[in-house]
Amino acid sequence: MVQSLRLAAPALVAVLAFPPVLAAQAPSDLRGIWSADPACDENALRHIIGERSLEWREGGRRIASAETRLQLRGDLIRFEIRSADPTDGPIRAGDVVRYRRTPGGLVPLAIEREGVVIDLAVDRPFVSCRR
Repeated sequence: MVQSLRLAAPALVAVLAFPPVLAAQAPSDLRGIWSADPACDENALRHIIGERSLEWREGGRRIASAETRLQLRGDLIRFEIRSADPTDGPIRAGDVVRYRRTPGGLVPLAIEREGVVIDLAVDRPFVSCRR
């Protein structure tokens, strides 16, 4: 038993030191409406995260909708875009949309598209509009 623990300890340390990237559906704390407007006005820029989807809305209308695959690593969030509507919109199939969690909400970082990084810098974190 002691010998087994000695052999398992280095493997356990390695797993804890380098946690795997999780590819899954969006956890419940990410799902919902996130807005650049602290008042969550319906006409403001909104990013809506679903179980396996990402939708962007502005001015009360949808500007992009996508089926996604989510990857989480610490406070970094990556949405791999599998399909998008419209196909030539701001997010497209093959893109990777990156966000960072912060204490104040969610910060859109960038879109990676065919080796090009499109900066999504915002003035403040998007806030959750769950009510």
